[in-house]
Amino acid sequence: MKFVPALPVLSVLTLTVLLLPTPTAAAPTRGNVKVLGIRVTFANFKNAPGLSTIANRLQGAKVSYSRYSYGKLNITYDTVEVSLPRNRNTYDAGSLADAAELRARNKGFNPAGYAIVGFFHGGHASGNKAIVGGKRFWTNTGGATIHEMGHNFNWGHQSRWVPNGSNPVGGGSVQTPDMWHFMANSSTDADPYDKWTRDWITARHNITSEGSFTRRLYTCDQKNTDPANDKRVLRVTRDTGSSAAYWIGFRSRLMDKQNDGATGKNELLRQGLVFYWDRGTTGGQNVVLIDIHPEQGGWDNHSLQPGETYADTADKVCITNLGRGGETPNEYIDVRINKGAFPGNRAPEPTWDAPATWEAGEPLTITITPNDPDGDEVACMWKTTGRAIPHNQSSPVLNQTWNVPGSYQVRAVVSDMKGKTATLSRTITVTGDYPVTFANAGFGPWAGNEDNTGWSADVLLDGEVAATASLSAGELQGDFEAAATRVRNDTAGSKSLVMVVLKDPVNGAGNEPVSQASVQLSVTDVRPGYVLDGISMTSSGVVFSPEEITDIQFDGEGTTVVDASRSTDILVGGIGDTPSPISPGDNVNFIGPGAWDNPNGFTGNTHSLKWSIDAAGSTFLGGNYITESALSLANEQLAFGVGMSREAGTGPFSYSDWAMNISGLDGPEAAFGADANGDGIANGLAFLLGAQDANTDASDLLPDWSSTPGRTTLSFRRSDDAASFIQSVVEYSSTLQSWTPALETTRGVIITVDDDFYEPGVDRVNVSISNNLTESDSLFLRLRTQP
Repeated sequence: MKFVPALPVLSVLTLTVLLLPTPTAAAPTRGNVKVLGIRVTFANFKNAPGLSTIANRLQGAKVSYSRYSYGKLNITYDTVEVSLPRNRNTYDAGSLADAAELRARNKGFNPAGYAIVGFFHGGHASGNKAIVGGKRFWTNTGGATIHEMGHNFNWGHQSRWVPNGSNPVGGGSVQTPDMWHFMANSSTDADPYDKWTRDWITARHNITSEGSFTRRLYTCDQKNTDPANDKRVLRVTRDTGSSAAYWIGFRSRLMDKQNDGATGKNELLRQGLVFYWDRGTTGGQNVVLIDIHPEQGGWDNHSLQPGETYADTADKVCITNLGRGGETPNEYIDVRINKGAFPGNRAPEPTWDAPATWEAGEPLTITITPNDPDGDEVACMWKTTGRAIPHNQSSPVLNQTWNVPGSYQVRAVVSDMKGKTATLSRTITVTGDYPVTFANAGFGPWAGNEDNTGWSADVLLDGEVAATASLSAGELQGDFEAAATRVRNDTAGSKSLVMVVLKDPVNGAGNEPVSQASVQLSVTDVRPGYVLDGISMTSSGVVFSPEEITDIQFDGEGTTVVDASRSTDILVGGIGDTPSPISPGDNVNFIGPGAWDNPNGFTGNTHSLKWSIDAAGSTFLGGNYITESALSLANEQLAFGVGMSREAGTGPFSYSDWAMNISGLDGPEAAFGADANGDGIANGLAFLLGAQDANTDASDLLPDWSSTPGRTTLSFRRSDDAASFIQSVVEYSSTLQSWTPALETTRGVIITVDDDFYEPGVDRVNVSISNNLTESDSLFLRLRTQP
C-alpha cells in the first residue's frame, strides 16, 4: 500500500507584539475600515510577497473579520509596492515604516487615509509585529496578517487560567495563549466577552440576583443567525463583593482539536458551554478562558457538557447545560442558572432500571427516578461505551440501541443543579444470540382460576424474556418450554432463570406465610464455556416468612451450588456460602428461618433469596414451576423468565484456542502464517484484527489510513485477546527495500489507542507518522505481526 501525502514547505511562525508609544487610536471594530498593504523591497533583497499574495492575505482578513463581527466590520484594502534604496539590515522597524509610507504617499496612497498600514517585507528583522492599539503592523510573508491586525484592533494575546488543582477558578496563574481565539487560530472566532465589548453582540442574558433561571443561549460563532436570536452571551455575577462574573458562550462551528489535528474534530465544543472568568479587575486582558475539567485531558474538553452542572458553591453560582437544539445557523443551548446558597441542600438518591443484559439491535429505554430528598428537579449527563462524548440531552430517560454484541458501560451523573450529584453506573451485556425463547405463546397449560391467571410475554428491564401473571387463591401449577437456540462460541457466558414474587402490602393478610415453591430445570446440550447462574426469589414491600424453595433438580454433569444467600434484611438460613457438589437429579433445598409480623400497609426495601449454580457449561432448555398457594397469595404477582449474559473469560484466549477450538483448524492450515480461507489474510493477522474465526472473510477488517498536513496515520484493529500473544508494529519506508519500525520512542511518531472503538474487546490503534521521517516524496506503511 503506497501513501503519497502532500509535503508542504514548513516554516516556523513566531508571533510577537511590538509595544511602542503611539498617539493614534486603535482601529475601529465596526463599520468600514481601510487597510493599506505595502510590499517593501530593499537594495539587496527583493523577496517580499507579491501584490497578488498580499491582496489574498488582506481578502482573507476581510472575510474572517466579517464572520467574527457578524458583518459589522467591513475591511477594504489597497496594495502598493515600494523599493527602499538601502540594504535591508540598515533599517529598524520604525525607519522601514517611515520610508515605506513616504514612498507610498508619493505613489498616491496616503497612509493618513487608512486605519491600518501593513508592511510585507519578506524577512526583515522586525519579523511579525504590530503596535497594540496603533495602526502599523509588520509581517514576513503575510501569514500572520489576521493576528497582527488583531493587535491594531486593540487585542492582546488572549489568556487562559491554569489552576493549581481541580477547582477551575482556584489558585493558579494566567498563561497564554488561549488557543480558542482567532489571535491564536484564525479559524476560531473571538470569545463572547470580546464580541460584547466590541459591540458585535448587542444583546445578552445578565443574571445578577438570586433565584432559578432558564435561558436560551444562541451560538456566538455563526454569522447568519436570525436577528431575533440575538442573545449570544450569558453573564452571571459571582458573590464576591466585586464585579467578578462568568461570561458564557456556545461555539457551534465544528473545529479541530487543538492538541493535534490528526486526532479529529472537537465534538465536545459542538454541544458545550464555554466559560470566561472576569476576575473583577479592569481591562479586557483580565477576562480569561477557564477549563471546567482541569486535570482531565488538556484543553480540548474545557466546555460544560449536556446534563452537567458547574458548581461554584463558594460564590453561590450553579450552571447546568440542558442540551443543544435548533438547526444551523440558529443552534442554541438551554441553560439553567441557580444562584444562591441553598443551605441544607442534599444530593439526589437516584434509582434506575438499567438491565444487566440486553439483545443486540433491540431499542432500550433506561429511566432514572431521581428520588431527590429536597424535591429538586434534576439533570442527567449520560455517557455510554463507544461514544466519545456525552449524549446531547439532560433528561432522565436514555434511548439506546447496540447492534454489536459485547459489554457496554452506561454511566449517568444525576445533578440537582444546585451543587449536589450522584452517579449511577452499570455494564450491560449485549448478546446477539438470546439463548431461550418460549415455544408456547400461552406458556403452558396453566390450571387454577383462569379469570385471574393471564400470562403474557414481555422483556424485563434486566434483559430477560419473561412471563407474568396475577395469581388468585387456590392451586396454580403448570409448565413452560423453551426452544433450543444456537449458542455463540464465546469464551465465557452465563444463563439465568429468575423467579420473582411480589407481595401486596395493602391487601395482604398481615402475619402471613409465603407459598412453598419448586423449580425444576432440565439441563441438556452441554457446550463449553457457559454457566447457569442466578436463581432469585424477591419480595417487594414486606418482610415475611416462612419461605422456602425446594426441589431444584438439575440434569447435568458436574453441577455445583456455588453460593446461597439472603438479603441483609432477612436472616441467613439454609445452605451456606460453601460450594456443595450435587449429582444429576439431586435436589437443593432452602428453608426460611422463621416468621415476622407484617402489618397491613407496611412498605420497605426489597428482600431477596439468591444463589448461583455452575452447571458445567450446560444450556437451559425447559423446566417446570409448581406453587402451593395459600390465601395470602391473593393480589400477588409472579414472574419468571430465562435470559443470557456474557462474562469475561476465565483465562487468556490464545491464538491456538481461536484457530483450533473456534475455527476448527488443525495441521498446517492452523499455522499462524497460513491462510485457511484463502482471503489473502494470514490467520495470525485475522486473529489480531478481531475476526470471528479463521473461516470468515476478514478483508473488511483491514487497516485504513488518513493524512493531515505533514502527517500520515495508519489505523488498525487490535483484539484484546490477540494483544497478549501477538506482536504488532507499523513499519515505514521510502524505498520498499528497508523498513523502520514506528515506535513510541521514535521522534515524529505518535501512537494512540481508542479502547473498544470497533466493538467491545477490539481497540483501534492509530500510528501517526511525520512525513519528514523519509527523505522521499513517497511514504510506504505496513502492519507487521508475529506470534
